[in-house]
Amino acid sequence: MPDAAVATENPAAAPAASVKAPAATATDDAPFRVADLVDKFIGPFGSDAHENGPLKVLDAGFNNYGGKTVFYGQVSTLKIPVIHNGTVREAVVEEGRGRILVIDGEASMKCACLGDALTGRAAAHGWAGIVVNGCIRDAITIAQVPIGMKALGSHPQKPGKKFPGTRDVPVVVGGVTICPGDWLYCDEDGMLISPHELDLAAAKK
Repeated sequence: MPDAAVATENPAAAPAASVKAPAATATDDAPFRVADLVDKFIGPFGSDAHENGPLKVLDAGFNNYGGKTVFYGQVSTLKIPVIHNGTVREAVVEEGRGRILVIDGEASMKCACLGDALTGRAAAHGWAGIVVNGCIRDAITIAQVPIGMKALGSHPQKPGKKFPGTRDVPVVVGGVTICPGDWLYCDEDGMLISPHELDLAAAKK
């Protein structure tokens, strides 16, 4: 007589109906979401506000590397020659006052624009975030720094130091012209640039 089958618990074999789906919504303590700001102040792709309005959404392609993924602030820009970061060190030790440093490295993938040392200095001096149109390095360490950091990628090689950059000039990053004094809003979805500060509470309603 064959042995009786022994029932065993196998979660993988459980019927799909017994698996609870995640809740449709979750509590979000972030001060804003970029998608909400876009919905409130711009609207869908191709709308008049999207085509002709002053607020612009940066092209996709930037990755999150910092310890903070939701951050915003007024912009200070730095345009640096490809593969040289001679002025980044001077910029990150200024008092950040909650601003965001936008570094235009011309989307170069040849080396990093900065690493964990300069990122740590920026955080210590009160910068809310850094956006790099190029690469960073020391990604694992930067993930522990309490600052927002977006970049196109990571690269292990240091940049050169020979040539200085230019501070607080208009730069084109993510297909959008960013000017000193603009307001930049960043989260996991992407980035929104505005010539003036936005009403975050209005977008939450």
